[in-house]
Amino acid sequence: MRRIAWIFVLALVMGLVPAMADSWTWTFTDAWGLAASGTLSGSSIGGGAFNITSGAIVENEYGGAGNILVNPSPGNPTTSPSGYFAYDNLLSPQANPLLDSSGLLFVGSFAGGAGTEVNIWGTGTDAYIKYLNNGANDAGTFAIVATPDGGTTLSLLGLAIVGLAGLRRKLSL
Repeated sequence: MRRIAWIFVLALVMGLVPAMADSWTWTFTDAWGLAASGTLSGSSIGGGAFNITSGAIVENEYGGAGNILVNPSPGNPTTSPSGYFAYDNLLSPQANPLLDSSGLLFVGSFAGGAGTEVNIWGTGTDAYIKYLNNGANDAGTFAIVATPDGGTTLSLLGLAIVGLAGLRRKLSL
C-alpha cells in the first residue's frame, strides 16, 4: 500500500512540472570572426524540427540588436514584412544544416535603421548566409548550444526529493 502511495506522489510531482520550450544560444561566424549571436527558444513540431517562437540577435558586424519575428504560419514559409525574405523559423538541432533555406528572421535596429530585417538560412552542409534587407550579407557558419531546460531540472529535483524521502523511511524501519 505504501509503495502505491509513493508511486502516486511521484506521478503527482512529475505531472506538476509544466512542459517547457527548448532553448539555445547561437553564433554566426564569418571569415572575419563573430558576426552575430543570440538566443532561441521554441517547441518541437516533430521530425527533429523546432518552431522558434522567441529569440534575440546582437549584430556585431553592422551593429544593433533585435528579436525573432514570430511566424504566423508555423512550419510553413512566410513572407517577411518588407517582402524581402521568405522565412519559417525552423531549427533542426540534429541536422546539417541546422536551418533550412528559409531560416530565421529577426527584426530590430541595425545598420539600416529601425525595422531592419536579418535573415539567417542554411545553404548546405555547414554553410549559412546572414542577410540584412538593406543588402548587406555574409557567408559563414551557424552554431547552437543547448541551454538547460527548467522543466527537466524541476523533474529531476522532484524525483530526488521523493527518492530521499523513501530512503529515509526505509532506513528508519
